[in-house]
Amino acid sequence: MSAIKALDLQKIDQCIREALDRASSGGLYDLGLLSCGPYITRQLRKFERDLENFAKAKAAKKRSETHTQAWSSGHDLTSAVREMRRRLEDQEKETQLILLDDAIIPPHSFSDKVDVRVNYQCRRTIQDPWFYGSIQFFHNVDMRPDYTRPQPKRKPSAAKVERERQEKLYGHWETLRMQALHAVREFLKSEGDPARMPETFEAKPSSHDRYLNNFSCNFWLDQETKNN
Repeated sequence: MSAIKALDLQKIDQCIREALDRASSGGLYDLGLLSCGPYITRQLRKFERDLENFAKAKAAKKRSETHTQAWSSGHDLTSAVREMRRRLEDQEKETQLILLDDAIIPPHSFSDKVDVRVNYQCRRTIQDPWFYGSIQFFHNVDMRPDYTRPQPKRKPSAAKVERERQEKLYGHWETLRMQALHAVREFLKSEGDPARMPETFEAKPSSHDRYLNNFSCNFWLDQETKNN
């Protein structure tokens, strides 16, 4: 976060223009872009490749084509930096009104019923006192064997079966954790009343398979259905 906040947007624009003039991206390395996460790094690498192609081009038509591509990649790079800066600013504003405890530690072992408790605090404005609450999500994992997959020729040991079972349950728990945090954040961001949040909620798997999806933890959809 601090690396993105430290970026000088005007300096980046200037360096990209100079890089296009010189067909070299050397000046961009002094701006700290490589410390700003994979999204910006990917855009920087693409700009470098396109600049290199432009520098190698000899024929007029090829130079024109590669220059256009390099210019487009440079524009994408500046757009990526501005997008990440906006996201960071939005996140900082959000944390003034909504805070979620996302440091949720998994249990030492799992049962077929996985659960996640999300603790949160929220307020309408920065002048209001914090409201503290929590909601527990749970999901009964369907552990029936998937016979569409090839079955082992030799019966595995009990220890291996249990190890694979725990790994599978951990995957379901991690999905539940991510979806639960996302649901609580989205509900509070949309100015949902925390008093309407249930104490517990059973995550609903997709009707097409046995797995959780992006809507599985949207507890307010249940409330809307009951009210209609």
